[in-house]
Amino acid sequence: MKTRKLLKVIWIVGITFILNRVINIAIANSAEQTFPNRNIALVVPFPPGGLVDLAGRILAEEFSKNLGTSVIIINKSGGGGAVGWREVMQSKPDGYMLALIPNSLILIGSHQSPDVIQFSDATFIARFVSTPNLLLVRKESPFKTFEDLINAAKKNPGKLAGSGGAVTFGGYFTFQLICQEAGVNIRHVPMQGGAPTITALLGGHLDVGVVATNAVVGLLKAGDLRALVSSSVKLPEFPDIPTIAEKGYPNAAFGLWVGIVGPKGMDKSVVDKISKAFEKSVRNPAVINKFAETGLQFDYLRGQEFVKEIIRDTAKIGKVIEKSK
Repeated sequence: MKTRKLLKVIWIVGITFILNRVINIAIANSAEQTFPNRNIALVVPFPPGGLVDLAGRILAEEFSKNLGTSVIIINKSGGGGAVGWREVMQSKPDGYMLALIPNSLILIGSHQSPDVIQFSDATFIARFVSTPNLLLVRKESPFKTFEDLINAAKKNPGKLAGSGGAVTFGGYFTFQLICQEAGVNIRHVPMQGGAPTITALLGGHLDVGVVATNAVVGLLKAGDLRALVSSSVKLPEFPDIPTIAEKGYPNAAFGLWVGIVGPKGMDKSVVDKISKAFEKSVRNPAVINKFAETGLQFDYLRGQEFVKEIIRDTAKIGKVIEKSK
C-alpha cells in the first residue's frame, strides 16, 4: 500500500514538472511570436538636448519601422543618469523598456555608485555611435598646439585651469588621462556639463576645456574655439585635428559612445529581434548621415564584443580614479 502511494506521489510530481515545462516553453514561444505587440519605451536617463537624447531621436523613427511598433523616447533624468538606469534595470525583462546609455554612466558609475550602477544588472545589446572628446582653447589663446599647452603646464604646475565637466562625465576622465599621461598638473574646475564648460572657456575663465565633439561643431567651424587634440579618432570633418595617440600618448585615448541596453534576464529570442531591428536601423545610410551631421560617428559593436570593451574600459577608468585620489 505504501509503495503504491509513493508511486502515485512520484507520478503526480513528474506530471506536474512536465506540465510546467510545457507551459513555460509555450509561454516563451508565444513571447517570441508576438513580440512586440505594444509600444516600447526607450529611456534616455538625461534631460532632452544632450548627446544621448540626440542620438535616440535620430534613430527612433527608423527603429520603430524595423521593429514594427512605436519606439517612444522617454527622458528620465536625475542622479547623473542613475534614476533612469535604475528604472530600466528594475523593469520586467520583456523587452518593452530599454535604455540608451553613454559609456560614462556604466564605466564611471560602476566605480562611484556601485550600489546603484551594476554591470550585472543589464543586458548589453549594442554600441552604435561614438564621438571623441576634444581638448579645446578659445581663439585668443596663446596655445596654438598641444605641445604649447603641455610645455606651459610643465613650467607652471597648477597655474592653468581646465575642465572636463563634472567628475561623473567622460570629459573629466579624458582630462585626467591626458594630464596623467603627459605628466602635467592642470587644475580641474568642476562644471555641470559641456555647455557651462564652453561658456567658461569662451569667457576666459578657463585656459582649456574638454568637451564632446558634437557640442562644438558650430563653434569650431566659426573659429571661436580651437581643438588642440582629439581624444580618440580622427574626425573626417576636421582632418587637421590630431589624435592624442598621434601626439605620443596612446594610453590617454578615451572617447564617448552610446549603447542600447535592457534589464538582465531578457529572453534570447526577444534580444535577437531587438538587436536585428536596431542594427538595421542604425546602419541605414540616412541615419548614419544624420549622426555625422551632429558630430557622431557610426561605430557598431554587438553583444559579447560590446561587453568585452566595457570590461576593458571599466578597468582603465578604475586606474584613472585611483591615480587622481
